[in-house]
Amino acid sequence: MMATLQRAAGLLQAGRFGEALPLLDQVLAEAPSQPDALMLRAMARSRAGDDAGALSDFGAARTHHPQSHAVLNNLGNHQQRAGRLDAAIAAYRAALEAAPDFADARLNLALTLSQTDDFAAGRAAIADVLARQPGQVLALNAWGNLERRAGEPDAARKAFDQALEADPNAVLPRINRGALFRETGELDKSCTDLRQACALAPTMAEAHAQLGHSLRTRLDIDEADKAYRMALSLSPQDPGYHADLVGLRVEAGQGASALVTLQQAIAATGDPRLNEVLARVLLRSGQPVAARAAADAALARDPDAVQAAMVRSELGLRTGDPAGALADARLAFKASQGEDWAARHVLAEALLVNEDWSGAAAVLDCDAPAAHLQKHLALQSVAWRQTGDPRYAQLCDYDV
Repeated sequence: MMATLQRAAGLLQAGRFGEALPLLDQVLAEAPSQPDALMLRAMARSRAGDDAGALSDFGAARTHHPQSHAVLNNLGNHQQRAGRLDAAIAAYRAALEAAPDFADARLNLALTLSQTDDFAAGRAAIADVLARQPGQVLALNAWGNLERRAGEPDAARKAFDQALEADPNAVLPRINRGALFRETGELDKSCTDLRQACALAPTMAEAHAQLGHSLRTRLDIDEADKAYRMALSLSPQDPGYHADLVGLRVEAGQGASALVTLQQAIAATGDPRLNEVLARVLLRSGQPVAARAAADAALARDPDAVQAAMVRSELGLRTGDPAGALADARLAFKASQGEDWAARHVLAEALLVNEDWSGAAAVLDCDAPAAHLQKHLALQSVAWRQTGDPRYAQLCDYDV
């Protein structure tokens, strides 16, 4: 049994989750409460995309494993990958309650809190890590990203600088500092950082994509095109990189050939995410019939394709089909589990067009993050005015 567990652990470490699972099933068929097998299978199922199975195994492992803090930390990792940040934070905190000196859980808690809008909690958690591990590069990088989102570029630069002082070969803080330089208009510095990141990690697609963004901003179209194509060569099904390349070529007036790479990838893979990108590009370029066909193709392959449903909703509003637009908007919102702010706003717009004022007000009855706040307030003002909500006067009447 131990030899089988060791083989399974090796396969899991090598990323061969499908091969590890039958071995772990074999062990657990003989010993259903074997704690190491339960935790390893939970991790394998997590990586294989079996959310329900992973959660079940993590629950059993937590009961039987002598190191519950390790199980909780791995559970937090699973929840984090699934985008359930609150659940991940709770798991990491439980791991630290069980083992207060557990450095992995402390770092993971800080990294996850840094992704939320609770900037104070994120800063405190990162400071806790750095007090115990000065120069911890991942924590410094997370601090920089937090400050970028908080609109504090000087603090972000300080954090990235410290990360690179601690490890000049660290790729992520160099990429992120390069992106920050782009945001502050320091394009030469941005390109320098990002070229160095590409040299340090030539197979990291994101480094090349970020370089493409900065070159595009600097209007170096040919070099930006090369950078985006390099990112795509390394990650050929990434929908974001396809959108970047198509967008660049459309901006450069290369409309006739702009979609060729994307359409070839769709033909080769049938990936619904790429059809979503195609639908959005066609919508923006004034081709509604082709946009609908691409959105339909995405939804035929993936009924939960959020972006495709949003495109169809927008098309419905443009073509005088408010009921259809509302149905597609509800589909997008449901598929996103209410976590996609663009989908929330598409639903609110469809409800308003269908004169469901109270429904729109209910969908918008929440606090939006900064990136979506302007549109959120604009839609709220319409919903509040139509429902007679006194908050409309507070928001829009300067005499109040």
